[in-house]
Amino acid sequence: MELKSPPKKYHHNKNKHIVYSCQYHVVFRPKYRRPVLTGKIKERLEELILEKCKELNTEVLDMVIAPDHVHLLLDADPTIGINKIVAQIKGYTSNKLRNEFPELRRKLPTLWTRERFISTVGTVTEIYDYLRLLYARVGIQYCHKCNEKISNMTEDDIIQEVLKLPENS
Repeated sequence: MELKSPPKKYHHNKNKHIVYSCQYHVVFRPKYRRPVLTGKIKERLEELILEKCKELNTEVLDMVIAPDHVHLLLDADPTIGINKIVAQIKGYTSNKLRNEFPELRRKLPTLWTRERFISTVGTVTEIYDYLRLLYARVGIQYCHKCNEKISNMTEDDIIQEVLKLPENS
């Protein structure tokens, strides 16, 4: 499988004298994987993520919000650290959403779990392309018409399988 990506974009941080291009695939989910990210909550979450990323000088290359998890493809400043960026996004969105949507306080003790998945992705610019690449590495086929995986494995299972692969595969 061949991914066609645009030329890699480099950023210049004049104060710290560095040039960088760091893209990360990030996945996080609501507590108990409850399907609460729908409708107005989903729309507001997207706005809040874009708002916070702009504040953190982080570019959102792609975003997919499913009812029970969030995929982000971020181009981030390495001097801040991706873990800190994700923690700030989760903290900011949790606070705002729980204040604006009281039903989230009733359904969940906290909005997000403490866990997150973070992986560097090189020049891949769309999350679905990246996931297809992960699936292909573990031998899972896609239905090209509906873009659905043909397997009983969850995305978490796929990620675990990919993490078990040797570096050179």
